[in-house]
Amino acid sequence: MLNIRKRLNQIIVTMLVTITMVATSSFVVFAVTQDKTVPTIKANQESGETLAGSEISFTIQDDSPIQYVYYAWNRRVSGAQPIIQTLDATQTTYQFKTKVPSASGVYEFSIAAMDNQGNISTWINIPYNIVTSLTGVKDTEGPDFLYNMPDEYPYNDSTILPNRPITFSMEDPSGMYYISYKWTREYDRNDYITGATRIYVQNRLL
Repeated sequence: MLNIRKRLNQIIVTMLVTITMVATSSFVVFAVTQDKTVPTIKANQESGETLAGSEISFTIQDDSPIQYVYYAWNRRVSGAQPIIQTLDATQTTYQFKTKVPSASGVYEFSIAAMDNQGNISTWINIPYNIVTSLTGVKDTEGPDFLYNMPDEYPYNDSTILPNRPITFSMEDPSGMYYISYKWTREYDRNDYITGATRIYVQNRLL
């Protein structure tokens, strides 16, 4: 009788240990599978001079399979709606390819991606100068700032009347992407961007 009780106790203890191990293992597996990383996108062609109608590509990578690719030309310039490309959600590395516009001008290409865990990347926005023939010359110079002082554009640190019109222009042989401006009470050379108004110059070479 005592031997039977000992065996029953051993069986009960063994069952409890087994159930505890299974429950613990399930929790560990569940914790490891939570992916919070967003897809990374790399442009395989630099911004700048690009032949009209040619193909550009982007490498998209993520720990989880990639589900959607969002892209558009001039999304921020003219408000164009993004196109959504649905993938089969089996690839963790994807080569996205598309053709540039056939008309000459400066265009902005935007792209983003989301994996099958719902993690979405930030938008990548790249300007391309579309040309019918490549010059082979890389533009390393910024646009020229043109103004007529003080008739159209006041001197620095000058006192001006409210609502006075100010006129200036920009020119660049590679075309204009956008112009930004802002009014500040104190001049900050380290931050020209925060709070600035951006005007896109759509499909024009100035």
